[in-house]
Amino acid sequence: MKPGIFHLIVFAILSSSLSSCNEKISSALFKKPSPHEAYEQKLRAAGLSGSTLYQKWVNAAERSMKQPMKISIPYLEKAYFTSENPEATGFLFEAKNGEQLQVNITLQGLDSARFFIDLFKVLPDTSSAYEYLQSLKDGDTSLTYNIEENGNYLLRIQPELLVTFSYELQLRAGPSLANPVAAAKQSISSLFGDGRDAGERKHEGIDIFASRATPAVAAAKGTISHVGINNLGGKVVFLKPDDRSINLYYAHLDSQLVAAGQHVSMGDTGSLSFLQVFPY
Repeated sequence: MKPGIFHLIVFAILSSSLSSCNEKISSALFKKPSPHEAYEQKLRAAGLSGSTLYQKWVNAAERSMKQPMKISIPYLEKAYFTSENPEATGFLFEAKNGEQLQVNITLQGLDSARFFIDLFKVLPDTSSAYEYLQSLKDGDTSLTYNIEENGNYLLRIQPELLVTFSYELQLRAGPSLANPVAAAKQSISSLFGDGRDAGERKHEGIDIFASRATPAVAAAKGTISHVGINNLGGKVVFLKPDDRSINLYYAHLDSQLVAAGQHVSMGDTGSLSFLQVFPY
């Protein structure tokens, strides 16, 4: 490694299992119904559960999850629903940890009627059991979700009863974290998972190289959880992204421009690079 280059390590640490477990228990006990579930409850409360239209709508929702269309991301779909025949469509695809799923829909002929888009994860070792993740909010036409586990995911789209409309659906996947280095000239070496010590251990970071005094910036909106010094990383900064069960660790810094507890936005400067010289 040549002089004048700094060494920045950024890696993710999972939150404690106890915290994650408590969050899952809380969400299970106090979970609000999704917009799709709330609409189905509204239909039942109106006494429509015995109607043919209601049963067709429910069956269509179930069928879209049992017999989804297998797709690859990125994906573009143009289609329509008719009021005479209640239908739903399910899209099954693979996604990887660290990706941000982006769903955008363009509608025609919907006016004030509602439609529902729901995202599920296929549970491990199954092909028909799903974990509900997120729904498109009323009035929105886009949804984003940060993937935290490799696996198969399913997106379901369905309008309410007696609705005819056409749509264009776009699904994309991009990085969920921004570049943590504010420099046009930079290089990445020694990726996460690379072998170390003749294969005895794996690298738990990403090394990014740029000129000295290049700002290291927040890769996500979140809170600075720790600022300090340690033997392995020198001057370090920990950033906890909002609504994510990870921490980002910035190491080998020349200076630290943030304090613990400070909230930062993506792209904010938190530190400057530190000059290090390593032998090849």
